[in-house]
Amino acid sequence: MMIEEGYKKRYKAGDTPWEIGKPDFNLIQTVTTMAIKPCKALDIGCGTGDNSIWLNLRRITYSFCRHKTSYCYC
Repeated sequence: MMIEEGYKKRYKAGDTPWEIGKPDFNLIQTVTTMAIKPCKALDIGCGTGDNSIWLNLRRITYSFCRHKTSYCYC
């Protein structure tokens, strides 16, 4: 089975443990504790977009790519 087929099966079955329904704690810690100036960010493999949404709420411009549905937003 190809890797892509395996991911398709997992998404179809709802077996996606990497989708945690909230932004990644490492992202939150980094952005809130470091002096990060306004910038652009790229969220590759954004899944449901939790990290991108969180970044947007902090006025950080972002782009994301999601291979599963073959679209990108810039």
